[in-house]
Amino acid sequence: MTAGTHRRSAVVDLGSNSVRLVVFDGVSRNPITIFNEKSVLRLGRGLNATGRLNEGGVGMAMQVMDRFYAIARGMEADPFEILATAAVRDASNGPEFVAALRARMPGVPIRVLSGEEEADYSATGVLAGLPEADGLVADIGGGSLELIRLSGGQKHEACTLRLGVIRLNDRAEGDLQKARAIADADIAQVDWLDTLQGRPLYLVGGAFRALARLQIARTNYPLNIVHLYTLSGDAAKEMADWAATAPRRTLDRLP
Repeated sequence: MTAGTHRRSAVVDLGSNSVRLVVFDGVSRNPITIFNEKSVLRLGRGLNATGRLNEGGVGMAMQVMDRFYAIARGMEADPFEILATAAVRDASNGPEFVAALRARMPGVPIRVLSGEEEADYSATGVLAGLPEADGLVADIGGGSLELIRLSGGQKHEACTLRLGVIRLNDRAEGDLQKARAIADADIAQVDWLDTLQGRPLYLVGGAFRALARLQIARTNYPLNIVHLYTLSGDAAKEMADWAATAPRRTLDRLP
């Protein structure tokens, strides 16, 4: 990169369901995204039963990460870092998987985040866009759900639950009513949630973004922009109930 140009940075979010590479131009509070690519791997599929990363997902991950490594190097991104979350953190072969990645990408930092670190990063992202955010941040991925309380623009209590979309489906064996019961029981253990009744809920993560896109499509909302899309509590409940019972063919027809 020539002198005087903006410094580029890149990060890989290696999740339980998907992996994403984002390359940024600049290192300011709001850097410009110049590359963003996602691939669905489902590393966490079957983890609840086997305790191991999905074998097919591991093979795909190696191919995708080779591509991401080449892209980041070609775009001269420095720093370039990989952050792994619930599936890699919880799997018995997680350390073996990380070691294989390190061998393919020498010198690239690979960090396996704790659930608390995931929650902290999610809250930091919300506060970057909404500095006075006050309420509950919920970040759902394939393997876990992170919750963190915000008050006056500050981070407070946080926890991680085994309620990611892949993990919950595995735990419930695909049964919707069983999934509801499991989720209700796990969330009931978080005693500080009672203090947040009626406060805003800030939703982060691919599953929540997918629900927002569904709602935008089915209501013909004039702006097809998910970021900062807002629903009332009643509208959110109606939308979630509809999505849970809608036929698959109906969901597939939506943009």
